[in-house]
Amino acid sequence: MWKQILFALLLALAAATSTAQVQKGKSDVSGCIPDSVLFNENSRWWYPGEPLQWADSTLLDSLLNSDLETFSLTAQSPRSLSVRRRIHCMRSPEGRTALFVIGDHRYISYNRETLENASQSNVVGHSDGAVPYWSDSTLFFQNGRANWFLHAQRLFHSQQTLEMEQSQTNAPPEGAEHAFVFVLDSAAYFVMLNGALEFAKGPTSVISLPHDGMDWLRLGKLNPSITKLRSRTAPWHLSKYVVAINSGSALVIRKSDLHFKLVPSSIAVKMQAELGLGNVSRDFWLGWKGDTMMLSASGEKTVENVTEITRNGKWAPLIIPFDDDELPPEEMEGPKDNWGLVALALAALCIALAVSLWIIRRKSPPPFLQRSNLDAPPLSPHIQTLLSQPKHQFTSEELDTLLGLGDVPSPETRRSRRARIVQLVNAESLALFGKPILERTRSETDKRMFIYVLSPPTSPE
Repeated sequence: MWKQILFALLLALAAATSTAQVQKGKSDVSGCIPDSVLFNENSRWWYPGEPLQWADSTLLDSLLNSDLETFSLTAQSPRSLSVRRRIHCMRSPEGRTALFVIGDHRYISYNRETLENASQSNVVGHSDGAVPYWSDSTLFFQNGRANWFLHAQRLFHSQQTLEMEQSQTNAPPEGAEHAFVFVLDSAAYFVMLNGALEFAKGPTSVISLPHDGMDWLRLGKLNPSITKLRSRTAPWHLSKYVVAINSGSALVIRKSDLHFKLVPSSIAVKMQAELGLGNVSRDFWLGWKGDTMMLSASGEKTVENVTEITRNGKWAPLIIPFDDDELPPEEMEGPKDNWGLVALALAALCIALAVSLWIIRRKSPPPFLQRSNLDAPPLSPHIQTLLSQPKHQFTSEELDTLLGLGDVPSPETRRSRRARIVQLVNAESLALFGKPILERTRSETDKRMFIYVLSPPTSPE
């Protein structure tokens, strides 16, 4: 906590200083300095949006006018060859586009044609290495780095204030700032690495943070058959897959069920060769549309479809349960007073025997909620609610009521939130029970309608 407070003070001081410097020079209506003469004493400085001018104008224009859903290119400062900034453009599921410079919140444009700046933030550098994503048409940034300071904050660009604001969460688990982070519609997922996976000691935890929640949920451990992955790797968020490039190969994660394959990739090989030289070509860019990845470097363009390169081999679950002797320390803590628990259990048993069978079936939690392993991670409230239901089929309206969405007025918002919660519930149940517990299928009686079928895990023997 004290590091965050100290960094906030330093950040405020830096913002005030930079603002004072800008006021010394002439600026245009957007607040940008027309040239960089003012900053000749600091060759590493750039004004908001200036890296767009460093890039090859023909290349940038062609990418902006393309149908790519996401692209990223590197631009080099003409004043300092060691200063490179990454220009990133990404389209939301609703069709909204954001263009910005990674690590610089002073410039964010939502217009591909005019490139008008829609940001009033003074924050520079705080989101270096962050994972950008869309949620409810709002641009978010998870994790980041500001000089020596790594953080696991969830930031977003407010459409009301046009400033960067922090979306509050509970205290992140230790090491979350170093994790490999990827994002699905329902939550951000953290593979708790610090460096290369091959040097990790013991099992690697996987934790999720729901987009609309504050609690960090430990799902299980990373499948030990994955041997190549680095912390803070920038993921490629395609339509059906998440791809992590490492050491000339691609770790492909299927979004629908969080299964993975590790496959050879020509784009991964070219990226390793290009970035390994340390002299990135001026025309280097990468992008994707649907499930097709593209990379251009040194005059060569490589195109690769992820569905094609993952045809061979079997998919395996990305997250699996911890073994009993592998549970992290915070999950290994058992009850402090075993005699008290025994007494409570005996009292509960006496009461249960006195109640009718109908009440037991109606009110008691099913056997899979009464897990004998006290060291297992606690179930989320949504799973507890679902597994406590006497019926196993739900209409969309019934499921919305169970998930607390009954009062949401907009059908589109209700449908979107329901899909996110179902995805998160299935990811958690896959890690804890080895299978998803909710399946969306067409009704047998009315093919126009969809129902949700609950498949509870079997009772432990």
